[in-house]
This record gives sequence, structure tokens and C-alpha cells, in this order.
Amino acid sequence: MNASQLAASLIRRGGRTVIAAAHQLEDEEFFETAKTGPSMAWTLLHLCGQLEWAVQQTTGAKSRADVDLLERFKGEDTLEQAAELRGIMPERLEIVAMYEQSLERALGTLESHGSKWETDPQSESVKQAFATTGEIWQTVSWHAFWHLGQLSATQPALGGSRYTQPGGFLGQLC
Repeated sequence: MNASQLAASLIRRGGRTVIAAAHQLEDEEFFETAKTGPSMAWTLLHLCGQLEWAVQQTTGAKSRADVDLLERFKGEDTLEQAAELRGIMPERLEIVAMYEQSLERALGTLESHGSKWETDPQSESVKQAFATTGEIWQTVSWHAFWHLGQLSATQPALGGSRYTQPGGFLGQLC
């Protein structure tokens, strides 16, 4: 397995796991912004935007997704701002469909452009952070898992519980 195949495998697994997690939540939970993290809806739109961006940096092709919408979910929001974005979010089924389509585009791009792993990103400003498209895909490959961990800590339906500071905790580990 080469590096692009590994990235594709991780992106596929992370994507399927995020979609399965999204289906475990009731509508209210899907859109709820917790005190310790964004909603599943926000997360899917954020991940969708990242996948579309990675495809664009690799191929130079314009996104087929609603770029204006996805630009609002880049990740620089406070929790209050993330909650305010609820008003512009599409319906749940549309969000999941957008993510699934972006996931498929990303996987298709890795399959067709995997041999170009060492090429420069399309944007000059991106080259300051990522020397190659391979570095972009390496970052994309673990991003969904990071957000799954975040969501599992804030969504009881995903196995976590709402975080509350334990009584008597003084910030010491031992």
C-alpha cells in the first residue's frame, strides 16, 4: 500500500464512521452545539469544506459544493458563532448528502491523482503550510477521526457524556 492508498483508506474509514455516527443522533442532537464543541451538523459541513479544498488544491478544479456556505465552516468560529450558523445550515439529509458527495470526490481524486503525491498545491498561499499535495492529504486523512473524538466527548448518543468537571478536581494528575 502506498501513501495515497493509505490516506484514501483512512479517509474512507473516517468518513463512513462519521456518517454512521450522524445517523445515531436525533435531529435535535445533530444540530445541537455543546459547551465543549460544535454540533454534528457543523462538523460535517466543516469536514465537507476540507475535503473540497483538498480536491481543489490537488486538481485545480472548482468545487461542486456550495463554496459560499462551506466557507462559513472553516473552523475559526467560537462556539457562539458556531451556534449562530445554525440559521444558514441546510436540512440534515442535505448536509449528510453533501458530505457523502465530497467524500466520494476526495476518494476519486486520490485514486486518479495518487501518483502526483509530491506535486505542489494549486494555491501559492497554501504552499507556505503544505509543501506538497501529499502533506494536505495526510492532514485530511486524520481530521475526521479528531472530530469523532471531539463529538464522542460531547454527545451522549455517541458513547460520551456531557463533560462536567469532576468534584474536587484541582487540575492535578496525581
